[in-house]
Amino acid sequence: MIKVSRVQLDYSKVPKGTVALFFGAPKSGKTTAASSWSEQGTDKCLVIDTDLGTDYVEGVNRIIVRYVNPPLRLKMDKDSKVLLDKNGLEQWEEVPLEERVIYDTQGEPMNAYALSEVLEALFSGNEAISDFDTIVLDTIDEINSWVEKDVLASRGLDAMGDGEFGVDWSDSKKKVKRIIELLKNYVKEKGKTLILISHSKQRLEDKKPVMTADLPSGLANVVAGICDIIAYIYIDEKGKHKMSFKGTNSQQFGSRMKPLAGKILDLGYQFYKKEITNYVQDK
Repeated sequence: MIKVSRVQLDYSKVPKGTVALFFGAPKSGKTTAASSWSEQGTDKCLVIDTDLGTDYVEGVNRIIVRYVNPPLRLKMDKDSKVLLDKNGLEQWEEVPLEERVIYDTQGEPMNAYALSEVLEALFSGNEAISDFDTIVLDTIDEINSWVEKDVLASRGLDAMGDGEFGVDWSDSKKKVKRIIELLKNYVKEKGKTLILISHSKQRLEDKKPVMTADLPSGLANVVAGICDIIAYIYIDEKGKHKMSFKGTNSQQFGSRMKPLAGKILDLGYQFYKKEITNYVQDK
């Protein structure tokens, strides 16, 4: 039997299961704001950091990610000779986590994870990361660049666009979409928040500059369709950090939540929460 559900909105509190995109220029405050986007600030936010953008964010909880999947290397014997399988083909193995090392601002070593490893731990309820209210993917454009490299390698292409009938663009878009949808389903089920971060790029439309997320147009449209809110993060002429939901037909930012639609706010969770909870629902 089919059951019909009826949406009842309650803006007396911040909605859960929200998927957001923050995009803007470097150093505009995207990561700093997202890393504390919770009732309990940084304590309940986890940043999946792909480009060390959190190096100077005080108190941030982060996991360093440098690959989509664990990197591979040729399998060697004790004499450093490449091992072959029964068909005479070279054998490959994953590079162990303890050998995947990068360094922080103090020269201290940190493990570099693959995104697939983090997602597996997250979805399996790993206690180390399952207690956070907000998951931040910083940045989605970096993830996309890794996926594109994997697609090129798998198809033997030199550059995106070389594939017949755009098959390379299609492959890449589907893979990134799948990653986002997995995270979206997770936060919807658990009542958490997902924030995707992207750098911005400028393009001309009718000879006017338009700001968009730094993603291929097809993927940008997919991301826009998935997200509940899209905020353009910038610094105004007075030096204040702002977040704009005042999009246009050509500028993909805005909000499905009425309290935020068409608004420009000071950047920060407290201003976001205040705008939502002070809203008076139309009768």
